[in-house]
Amino acid sequence: MSEQEQGQERGFEMVEQVSNTALATITKSELQTAIEIAKTYPRSISRFQREVRDLATMNEDVAEECLYALPRTDREGKTVNIEGPSIRMAEIVMSAWGNCRVLTRVLDTEGDVVVAQGIFMDLERVTVVSKEVSRRITNKFGKRYSTDMITVTSNAAASIAARNAILAGIPKAIWNSAYEDAKKVAVGTLETLEHRRSGAMQFLAGKGVSEARVFAALEVTGLDDIGLEKLATLRGLVSSVKTGESSLSQAFPVAGKDAPAEEPAQQKSVAGVKAAAMKAKAEKAE
Repeated sequence: MSEQEQGQERGFEMVEQVSNTALATITKSELQTAIEIAKTYPRSISRFQREVRDLATMNEDVAEECLYALPRTDREGKTVNIEGPSIRMAEIVMSAWGNCRVLTRVLDTEGDVVVAQGIFMDLERVTVVSKEVSRRITNKFGKRYSTDMITVTSNAAASIAARNAILAGIPKAIWNSAYEDAKKVAVGTLETLEHRRSGAMQFLAGKGVSEARVFAALEVTGLDDIGLEKLATLRGLVSSVKTGESSLSQAFPVAGKDAPAEEPAQQKSVAGVKAAAMKAKAEKAE
């Protein structure tokens, strides 16, 4: 069997695999046509690496959006910040990679969690990667979120599942150097450290996050202890809040176990819109 025939056979296998996921938005004929086009116009790895680096390091703001950091509890019960490429970085990687598609769907919203699935298809290599992500839809007291907030959480979970699928489907070895370059652009140098550090602190202060919460999240005792490495973590935490991967209370927890829990940023916005609408209605009635 020739290489082309083998590729076509693998293509039909992938079509069947995708079909079995019930993602009926793509027909077999459409997918097979896309595979044939991808084979006709193959990608260039060197061009891909150049494009990813150019886009990820376009400017300071774009570079920051390529980062994320999320606090997690390790086996010893200690909070650590997990850092990595963000959803925005995955979008850049996918755009430059070409000849691929990503699909997402919400599998379940029952119970205490929402489960979303991301499917990445490399049409040229004829491979499929699927990743699932679950996100809690109850607060600390076990009460389910509102319908609006469940929708927001579902969309966030779907985006994260898409990121995980994309970055698992495209070899890390060929995009990681661009990610590291983006970190350098976001963090800057010793000459720009003070300016960028103060910018991040001002943004958080405007959101009501105290310096003490920032220092606790970074495990430092003061502003001067936030060097380039800690600044990368700080900007990753800020980016996670901006993209909705984390709330302010998750990224920068309030000290003390009895501290009141903050609503996720998205829930605050939904609640704020509703409150404003009710206030306007009441004023009109008066």
